Amino acid sequence: MSYYKDIYNDFPLRCGRLWRKLRKQAEREKLDVTFMLMTAAAGLAAPYEHIKENALKNGDQHRPPAFPEGNDKHYEKVLKTVKKAIERDLPKSEVFGHLPIEKWKLRTLVNLNDIVGYLESPNQSIGHPFPIRTALDLIRVFRNALAHNNIHAFNRSGAAEIDEIAFFREDRSGPYNTVTRQRDILGYNVISLPHTDFAAFLDAWFTLLQEVGKDKEHLRKVLRFVAQEEGEEQIYANE
Repeated sequence: MSYYKDIYNDFPLRCGRLWRKLRKQAEREKLDVTFMLMTAAAGLAAPYEHIKENALKNGDQHRPPAFPEGNDKHYEKVLKTVKKAIERDLPKSEVFGHLPIEKWKLRTLVNLNDIVGYLESPNQSIGHPFPIRTALDLIRVFRNALAHNNIHAFNRSGAAEIDEIAFFREDRSGPYNTVTRQRDILGYNVISLPHTDFAAFLDAWFTLLQEVGKDKEHLRKVLRFVAQEEGEEQIYANE
């Protein structure tokens, strides 16, 4: 295996190569869902821990050792390009526009303990609809859930085979808390979808990375932009 010339670009792109090459083998071994989540955790969640917004906000002494110069002005310029790929409304999205999102379960629940019960026997009287507008709204939930293991895989009929996967994350849209230096948690945003739909999303995600990977600064910005959390933005706004 050749060395990483730039791990922030090379690592997620190699995850995409593994996804395309070994997917059929995982299916034959009946490990397709495990392989899918493993690849997603590595190719969607892991790289962001090193390139979050605070790597630039806090100065050079906090930059990861493999982080390139970090030209802030260049990042701001590239952000405009990234928005076209990731912040589009769902019907126009390269990564979600072809998927039946209207059939997915999108819900905000107040209590963490309500999630599994709602998913396995949906009760519309619990919680309220989780409004989704852009591709980034969905990607942030996936990324956060994969990073924190907030995942529930199940079969609604009780069969042994997994047919649906749910991802959930804290809804930190409450008031800013000066003690925790974060917004308060109002509930949990939940997305539940067939595992085949998530596999189709991964196909599109790695295709997107491959396209923008031709411009390395562009790919870095894609990853960093998705890594930004609403709570972090609020922290910086109040400092």
